Amino acid sequence: VASEFESIAKSPSGIVAAIENKKRRIYGVQFHPEVTCIDLNGREMERGWRERERGERRERGEKRERGEKREREGRREREGSLERGNKRERERDEEREERKGEREEIKGERGEERERRRERGEEREERKGE
Repeated sequence: VASEFESIAKSPSGIVAAIENKKRRIYGVQFHPEVTCIDLNGREMERGWRERERGERRERGEKRERGEKREREGRREREGSLERGNKRERERDEEREERKGEREEIKGERGEERERRRERGEEREERKGE
């Protein structure tokens, strides 16, 4: 048997009857229906192989589904984190705009006050000149 294969079944006399390469999922069966030492008929043996393959396929599918589920959960978590970050950023922007508006309002009030003082000053000068 080649080094990358493993013997998984032998005849009562020790002759290799089945091999597998788990990594590449390759199987080989040496079956001769005329051999009398085999107590199974060919159909039963084939059914056993098919059941084994279905079981392994089902197991791989379940592993893939678990991996996909973890990926979906991770994606949701990242999206949720991003959304929370975006929400905080929007709130900060709104607060900045609000403070900016308050500052502009204060500047506007100060400007109006200065304008009033200037006008009063001009009125005083006019009174002095009369």
